[in-house]
Amino acid sequence: MQLEAGLRKREELEDGKDRHAAVRRGNGGWGAALHGAANYEHWVKLIALGSLGVWVIFALFFWHTGAAAGRQTAHKTRDFNAQPSILNGFPEATNFIAFGDFGTGDENQRKVALALENYTTTMDPPPAFVLSTGDQIYDHGLVRLGGDGCYGELLMTSRAGAITRMNEQSSVKTRQSQYEWIEQTLSAGKPAGVERMWTIVMGHWGVYSFAGNADTPELIDMLDPMLKKYKVHAYFNGHDHSMQHVRKMDTDGSVRNYFISGAGGYRIHGLQPNARANPDLVHAALTHGFMSVHMTRTHFRVQLVDDSSEVLYTTDVRYE
Repeated sequence: MQLEAGLRKREELEDGKDRHAAVRRGNGGWGAALHGAANYEHWVKLIALGSLGVWVIFALFFWHTGAAAGRQTAHKTRDFNAQPSILNGFPEATNFIAFGDFGTGDENQRKVALALENYTTTMDPPPAFVLSTGDQIYDHGLVRLGGDGCYGELLMTSRAGAITRMNEQSSVKTRQSQYEWIEQTLSAGKPAGVERMWTIVMGHWGVYSFAGNADTPELIDMLDPMLKKYKVHAYFNGHDHSMQHVRKMDTDGSVRNYFISGAGGYRIHGLQPNARANPDLVHAALTHGFMSVHMTRTHFRVQLVDDSSEVLYTTDVRYE
Protein backbone atom coordinates (compact mmCIF):
# COMPACT_ATOMS: atom_id res chain seq x y z
CA MET A 1 0.00 0.00 0.00
CA GLN A 2 2.73 2.39 0.90
CA LEU A 3 4.53 1.46 -2.27
CA GLU A 4 1.47 2.12 -4.42
CA ALA A 5 0.84 5.44 -2.65
CA GLY A 6 4.45 6.45 -3.27
CA LEU A 7 4.23 5.58 -6.95
CA ARG A 8 0.98 7.53 -7.40
CA LYS A 9 2.53 10.57 -5.68
CA ARG A 10 5.56 10.36 -7.93
CA GLU A 11 3.36 10.12 -11.03
CA GLU A 12 1.36 13.15 -9.86
CA LEU A 13 4.54 15.13 -9.35
CA GLU A 14 5.87 14.19 -12.78
CA ASP A 15 2.49 14.95 -14.33
CA GLY A 16 2.52 18.36 -12.66
CA LYS A 17 6.01 19.04 -13.99
CA ASP A 18 4.89 18.08 -17.49
CA ARG A 19 1.89 20.39 -17.30
CA HIS A 20 4.07 23.21 -15.95
CA ALA A 21 6.60 22.65 -18.72
CA ALA A 22 3.80 22.60 -21.24
CA VAL A 23 2.51 25.90 -19.89
CA ARG A 24 5.99 27.37 -20.10
CA ARG A 25 6.40 26.13 -23.66
CA GLY A 26 3.02 27.58 -24.49
CA ASN A 27 3.91 30.95 -23.02
CA GLY A 28 7.27 30.93 -24.83
CA GLY A 29 5.53 30.32 -28.15
CA TRP A 30 3.19 33.25 -27.61
CA GLY A 31 6.15 35.46 -26.68
CA ALA A 32 7.99 34.42 -29.80
CA ALA A 33 4.89 35.01 -31.81
CA LEU A 34 4.37 38.42 -30.26
CA HIS A 35 8.04 39.32 -30.83
CA GLY A 36 7.85 38.18 -34.44
CA ALA A 37 4.73 40.26 -34.96
CA ALA A 38 6.49 43.31 -33.54
CA ASN A 39 9.44 42.77 -35.87
CA TYR A 40 7.14 42.35 -38.83
CA GLU A 41 5.29 45.56 -37.98
CA HIS A 42 8.62 47.36 -37.59
CA TRP A 43 9.83 46.29 -41.03
CA VAL A 44 6.48 47.06 -42.61
CA LYS A 45 6.76 50.59 -41.23
CA LEU A 46 10.33 50.93 -42.51
CA ILE A 47 9.35 49.69 -45.95
CA ALA A 48 6.37 52.02 -46.00
CA LEU A 49 8.48 55.00 -44.94
CA GLY A 50 11.19 54.08 -47.45
CA SER A 51 8.63 53.80 -50.23
CA LEU A 52 7.17 57.14 -49.21
CA GLY A 53 10.65 58.70 -49.24
CA VAL A 54 11.40 57.32 -52.69
CA TRP A 55 8.06 58.58 -53.93
CA VAL A 56 8.69 62.07 -52.47
CA ILE A 57 12.15 62.20 -54.07
CA PHE A 58 10.69 61.08 -57.38
CA ALA A 59 7.90 63.65 -57.11
CA LEU A 60 10.37 66.44 -56.32
CA PHE A 61 12.63 65.35 -59.17
CA PHE A 62 9.70 65.21 -61.57
CA TRP A 63 8.53 68.65 -60.44
CA HIS A 64 12.01 70.13 -60.75
CA THR A 65 12.74 68.69 -64.19
CA GLY A 66 9.23 69.46 -65.33
CA ALA A 67 9.54 73.07 -64.21
CA ALA A 68 12.96 73.38 -65.86
CA ALA A 69 11.60 71.83 -69.03
CA GLY A 70 8.69 74.23 -68.87
CA ARG A 71 11.04 77.18 -68.56
CA GLN A 72 13.14 75.88 -71.44
CA THR A 73 10.06 75.32 -73.53
CA ALA A 74 8.81 78.82 -72.75
CA HIS A 75 12.26 80.22 -73.55
CA LYS A 76 12.41 78.30 -76.81
CA THR A 77 8.93 79.46 -77.65
CA ARG A 78 9.83 83.09 -77.03
CA ASP A 79 13.08 82.84 -79.03
CA PHE A 80 11.87 80.39 -81.64
CA ASN A 81 13.27 82.41 -84.54
CA ALA A 82 16.49 83.49 -82.79
CA GLN A 83 19.79 81.89 -83.77
CA PRO A 84 22.15 80.76 -80.97
CA SER A 85 25.04 83.15 -80.49
CA ILE A 86 28.60 81.89 -80.64
CA LEU A 87 29.47 84.73 -78.27
CA ASN A 88 27.69 82.93 -75.42
CA GLY A 89 30.65 80.60 -75.21
CA PHE A 90 33.19 83.36 -74.69
CA PRO A 91 33.97 85.60 -71.71
CA GLU A 92 32.53 89.09 -71.55
CA ALA A 93 35.95 90.78 -71.71
CA THR A 94 39.35 90.03 -73.22
CA ASN A 95 42.62 91.82 -72.49
CA PHE A 96 45.84 91.84 -74.47
CA ILE A 97 49.13 93.75 -74.72
CA ALA A 98 50.47 95.42 -77.90
CA PHE A 99 54.07 96.55 -78.23
CA GLY A 100 57.10 96.15 -80.44
CA ASP A 101 60.64 97.25 -81.34
CA PHE A 102 61.92 95.81 -78.09
CA GLY A 103 64.69 93.45 -79.22
CA THR A 104 67.65 95.48 -77.97
CA GLY A 105 68.80 93.45 -75.00
CA ASP A 106 69.63 96.66 -73.09
CA GLU A 107 68.40 98.44 -69.97
CA ASN A 108 65.47 100.11 -71.76
CA GLN A 109 64.08 96.74 -72.79
CA ARG A 110 64.49 95.39 -69.26
CA LYS A 111 62.66 98.38 -67.77
CA VAL A 112 59.74 97.89 -70.14
CA ALA A 113 59.68 94.16 -69.35
CA LEU A 114 59.57 94.87 -65.60
CA ALA A 115 56.82 97.47 -66.07
CA LEU A 116 54.88 94.99 -68.18
CA GLU A 117 55.24 92.31 -65.52
CA ASN A 118 53.99 94.65 -62.80
CA TYR A 119 51.14 96.07 -64.84
CA THR A 120 49.72 92.75 -66.04
CA THR A 121 49.20 91.61 -62.43
CA THR A 122 46.51 94.31 -62.16
CA MET A 123 44.66 93.30 -65.33
CA ASP A 124 41.33 91.51 -64.91
CA PRO A 125 41.06 89.20 -66.69
CA PRO A 126 44.78 88.57 -67.26
CA PRO A 127 46.01 89.29 -70.80
CA ALA A 128 45.06 86.51 -73.20
CA PHE A 129 47.99 87.17 -75.53
CA VAL A 130 50.67 89.67 -76.57
CA LEU A 131 50.39 91.32 -79.97
CA SER A 132 53.92 92.02 -81.15
CA THR A 133 54.17 94.85 -83.67
CA GLY A 134 57.53 93.65 -84.96
CA ASP A 135 61.28 94.05 -84.49
CA GLN A 136 61.36 91.61 -81.60
CA ILE A 137 65.10 91.07 -82.12
CA TYR A 138 67.74 93.39 -83.49
CA ASP A 139 71.13 92.13 -84.63
CA HIS A 140 72.84 93.34 -81.47
CA GLY A 141 70.10 91.89 -79.25
CA LEU A 142 70.30 88.31 -80.50
CA VAL A 143 72.34 85.80 -78.53
CA ARG A 144 72.66 82.59 -80.53
CA LEU A 145 72.35 79.58 -78.25
CA GLY A 146 72.40 77.06 -81.04
CA GLY A 147 69.69 75.98 -83.45
CA ASP A 148 66.95 78.25 -84.69
CA GLY A 149 64.63 78.16 -81.68
CA CYS A 150 63.76 81.82 -82.09
CA TYR A 151 62.29 81.16 -85.53
CA GLY A 152 59.07 79.34 -86.14
CA GLU A 153 55.34 79.68 -86.53
CA LEU A 154 52.63 80.07 -83.91
CA LEU A 155 48.94 79.86 -84.76
CA MET A 156 46.19 80.81 -82.32
CA THR A 157 42.49 81.59 -82.42
CA SER A 158 41.32 84.78 -80.75
CA ARG A 159 37.94 84.99 -78.96
CA ALA A 160 35.20 85.92 -81.41
CA GLY A 161 37.36 88.47 -83.16
CA ALA A 162 39.71 88.82 -86.09
CA ILE A 163 43.29 90.03 -85.73
CA THR A 164 45.04 89.99 -89.08
CA ARG A 165 48.84 90.03 -89.21
CA MET A 166 50.27 91.15 -92.53
CA ASN A 167 53.87 91.24 -93.72
CA GLU A 168 54.51 94.58 -95.40
CA GLN A 169 58.24 93.91 -95.64
CA SER A 170 57.88 91.25 -98.29
CA SER A 171 59.68 91.62 -101.58
CA VAL A 172 58.30 93.64 -104.47
CA LYS A 173 57.48 90.39 -106.30
CA THR A 174 55.35 88.99 -103.47
CA ARG A 175 53.90 92.24 -102.12
CA GLN A 176 50.87 92.18 -104.40
CA SER A 177 49.96 88.71 -103.17
CA GLN A 178 50.02 90.13 -99.63
CA TYR A 179 47.45 92.78 -100.54
CA GLU A 180 45.30 90.18 -102.30
CA TRP A 181 45.46 87.94 -99.25
CA ILE A 182 44.48 90.63 -96.78
CA GLU A 183 41.55 91.76 -98.92
CA GLN A 184 40.36 88.17 -99.20
CA THR A 185 40.65 87.81 -95.41
CA LEU A 186 38.83 91.04 -94.61
CA SER A 187 36.06 90.37 -97.13
CA ALA A 188 35.26 86.98 -95.58
CA GLY A 189 32.92 88.64 -93.08
CA LYS A 190 31.74 87.35 -89.73
CA PRO A 191 31.47 83.62 -88.93
CA ALA A 192 28.01 82.08 -88.61
CA GLY A 193 26.37 82.89 -85.29
CA VAL A 194 28.40 86.06 -84.68
CA GLU A 195 26.29 89.22 -84.55
CA ARG A 196 29.25 91.56 -84.12
CA MET A 197 33.00 91.10 -84.36
CA TRP A 198 35.94 93.36 -83.74
CA THR A 199 38.32 93.52 -86.68
CA ILE A 200 41.92 94.59 -86.05
CA VAL A 201 44.78 94.64 -88.55
CA MET A 202 48.37 94.67 -87.36
CA GLY A 203 51.54 95.38 -89.31
CA HIS A 204 55.02 96.64 -88.60
CA TRP A 205 55.05 99.79 -90.69
CA GLY A 206 52.61 102.55 -89.94
CA VAL A 207 50.00 103.78 -92.38
CA TYR A 208 50.07 107.19 -90.74
CA SER A 209 52.62 108.36 -88.20
CA PHE A 210 53.84 111.67 -86.83
CA ALA A 211 57.20 110.40 -85.53
CA GLY A 212 60.27 108.65 -86.83
CA ASN A 213 59.60 107.24 -90.29
CA ALA A 214 56.32 109.18 -90.67
CA ASP A 215 53.61 108.11 -93.16
CA THR A 216 54.04 105.18 -95.55
CA PRO A 217 52.70 106.34 -98.95
CA GLU A 218 52.34 102.80 -100.32
CA LEU A 219 50.18 101.70 -97.38
CA ILE A 220 48.07 104.85 -97.71
CA ASP A 221 47.42 103.94 -101.35
CA MET A 222 47.09 100.16 -101.08
CA LEU A 223 46.05 99.24 -97.53
CA ASP A 224 44.13 102.20 -96.16
CA PRO A 225 41.26 101.93 -98.70
CA MET A 226 40.70 98.35 -97.53
CA LEU A 227 40.68 99.41 -93.87
CA LYS A 228 37.95 101.88 -94.75
CA LYS A 229 35.99 99.57 -97.07
CA TYR A 230 35.78 96.71 -94.58
CA LYS A 231 35.25 98.96 -91.54
CA VAL A 232 38.37 97.83 -89.69
CA HIS A 233 38.15 99.11 -86.13
CA ALA A 234 41.86 99.64 -85.53
CA TYR A 235 45.28 99.26 -87.09
CA PHE A 236 48.24 98.54 -84.78
CA ASN A 237 51.88 98.90 -85.82
CA GLY A 238 55.40 99.47 -84.55
CA HIS A 239 58.43 100.68 -86.57
CA ASP A 240 58.23 104.22 -85.19
CA HIS A 241 59.72 104.21 -81.69
CA SER A 242 56.97 106.01 -79.85
CA MET A 243 53.37 105.53 -78.76
CA GLN A 244 50.74 107.38 -80.79
CA HIS A 245 47.01 107.47 -81.37
CA VAL A 246 46.09 108.73 -84.83
CA ARG A 247 42.47 109.14 -85.85
CA LYS A 248 41.27 109.72 -89.41
CA MET A 249 37.76 110.97 -90.11
CA ASP A 250 36.38 110.93 -93.65
CA THR A 251 33.78 113.21 -95.18
CA ASP A 252 31.15 110.48 -94.81
CA GLY A 253 31.70 110.48 -91.04
CA SER A 254 33.54 107.15 -90.87
CA VAL A 255 36.41 106.99 -88.40
CA ARG A 256 39.56 104.84 -88.44
CA ASN A 257 41.94 104.50 -85.50
CA TYR A 258 45.67 103.87 -85.82
CA PHE A 259 47.76 102.91 -82.79
CA ILE A 260 51.54 103.08 -83.06
CA SER A 261 53.21 101.00 -80.34
CA GLY A 262 56.91 100.72 -81.10
CA ALA A 263 58.44 101.88 -77.82
CA GLY A 264 59.50 98.53 -76.39
CA GLY A 265 63.20 99.28 -75.99
CA TYR A 266 64.88 100.91 -78.96
CA ARG A 267 65.83 104.59 -78.77
CA ILE A 268 62.79 106.88 -78.94
CA HIS A 269 62.04 108.80 -82.12
CA GLY A 270 61.13 112.47 -82.09
CA LEU A 271 57.98 113.98 -83.60
CA GLN A 272 57.80 115.45 -87.05
CA PRO A 273 57.75 119.28 -87.25
CA ASN A 274 54.35 120.76 -86.34
CA ALA A 275 52.99 117.30 -85.60
CA ARG A 276 51.03 118.36 -82.52
CA ALA A 277 49.22 121.01 -84.52
CA ASN A 278 47.66 118.32 -86.73
CA PRO A 279 44.18 117.33 -85.47
CA ASP A 280 44.72 113.75 -86.71
CA LEU A 281 47.31 113.21 -83.97
CA VAL A 282 45.15 112.59 -80.92
CA HIS A 283 48.00 111.76 -78.56
CA ALA A 284 51.73 111.04 -78.67
CA ALA A 285 53.94 109.73 -75.86
CA LEU A 286 57.67 109.92 -76.56
CA THR A 287 58.76 107.40 -73.97
CA HIS A 288 59.34 103.68 -73.68
CA GLY A 289 56.31 101.58 -72.86
CA PHE A 290 53.49 99.47 -74.24
CA MET A 291 49.75 99.51 -74.94
CA SER A 292 47.11 97.71 -72.89
CA VAL A 293 43.88 96.79 -74.68
CA HIS A 294 40.64 95.86 -72.90
CA MET A 295 37.94 94.52 -75.24
CA THR A 296 34.24 93.99 -74.53
CA ARG A 297 31.31 93.39 -76.86
CA THR A 298 30.49 97.11 -77.05
CA HIS A 299 33.87 98.87 -76.97
CA PHE A 300 37.57 98.41 -76.54
CA ARG A 301 39.83 100.59 -74.43
CA VAL A 302 43.43 101.36 -75.32
CA GLN A 303 45.81 102.66 -72.68
CA LEU A 304 49.36 103.91 -73.20
CA VAL A 305 51.55 102.71 -70.32
CA ASP A 306 55.13 103.89 -69.72
CA ASP A 307 58.16 101.99 -68.39
CA SER A 308 57.10 102.81 -64.81
CA SER A 309 53.69 101.13 -65.26
CA GLU A 310 51.99 104.55 -65.26
CA VAL A 311 48.98 105.05 -67.55
CA LEU A 312 49.66 108.10 -69.74
CA TYR A 313 46.58 108.10 -71.96
CA THR A 314 43.25 106.28 -72.30
CA THR A 315 40.78 106.18 -75.18
CA ASP A 316 37.68 104.12 -76.00
CA VAL A 317 36.71 102.85 -79.44
CA ARG A 318 32.99 102.11 -79.77
CA TYR A 319 31.61 99.33 -81.92
CA GLU A 320 30.06 100.66 -85.11
